[in-house]
Amino acid sequence: MNGRLKSKKVLIFGVILFLCVIAAALMCGTLFKSDNSENAKINVYFLSMDMGANTNYDSNSSNNEIRDMHIVAEKRAVKNGNALLRENKKNEYVNAVKDELLNVSTTSNLYSAIPENVSVISCKYVETDNKGKVEINFSKEYDDLSDSQQLTCNAAVTKTFTELEFVESVEIFSDGKEIKKGNGEAVGEIKNEVVELEPSIEPYKKDSITVRLYFSDENAMGLCEEERYIEVNEKQSVEMRIVEELIKGPQNERLFSGIPEATKINDIKTENGICYVDLSKEFVSQHTGGSSGESLTIYSIVNSLTELDYVKQVQFLIDGVKETSLAGHMDFSKTFERNESYINEED
Repeated sequence: MNGRLKSKKVLIFGVILFLCVIAAALMCGTLFKSDNSENAKINVYFLSMDMGANTNYDSNSSNNEIRDMHIVAEKRAVKNGNALLRENKKNEYVNAVKDELLNVSTTSNLYSAIPENVSVISCKYVETDNKGKVEINFSKEYDDLSDSQQLTCNAAVTKTFTELEFVESVEIFSDGKEIKKGNGEAVGEIKNEVVELEPSIEPYKKDSITVRLYFSDENAMGLCEEERYIEVNEKQSVEMRIVEELIKGPQNERLFSGIPEATKINDIKTENGICYVDLSKEFVSQHTGGSSGESLTIYSIVNSLTELDYVKQVQFLIDGVKETSLAGHMDFSKTFERNESYINEED
């Protein structure tokens, strides 16, 4: 009798334990299913690249040997995205999508379109008359990207955000300033249909040319010529590349550049023989000064640019405005012509 009672208790305990296990499994399954249902599925766009032989892609470099670049989608899950949408927390949702853009792709042959050295200062959703737009502000390192890197970054960001049903366009900023086209115009809002016109983005063709640059001699008494081979792609002007090389400084250790290293190029364009060189305020504020230093700095740029047949004069601008003086000795607001009296005669 006691044995039968004991067996019955064991059987009841076993049934109860079994039911508990089943209940726990069902509960876990329900919770898991509920958790997954809250995650919104989206397409995040990355770069797929056909690399040259024995070449590794470096997102921080503009010297990658890339045969072809394509923007391709990878399916991602935005955690609790559906809940955010139900609660109309569009700004939080947009920032969650931004985080996915910054996350490394799970596919080995895909790369982030936003280089590692470029950070996102802010990302916000803005309501408009129709659908809304996303404003994303990158750090100033965005300006140092090559044209092709900026183009692919813009395309991937735009295609990702405009897949959201409440986003019509994307506006991109660099350190709080509107990004600009090669002609100096603001890019403004970018819509998905514009990006669709170029689903495959190929790097710009490059040409190697020889230029003559002028740097100050070691005694700051005149200018010395330095011949240099430079690469220019089809989206860059030769004038821009010349001034970039002047800012980098001479290869000859006995020469030096009078242009402050912190100087940034806002814009350079040539119209009717006049090359308009728009530089940042550091060109003036950080200049070493002195009448000789002032004239050598000006004519190092002027004489280098007027080596180009179509450049006859140079007009300097500082953040888009004519300044009366660079270092207090010359009229800096006028246009400058080539002056070979500053060039040292060759020995």
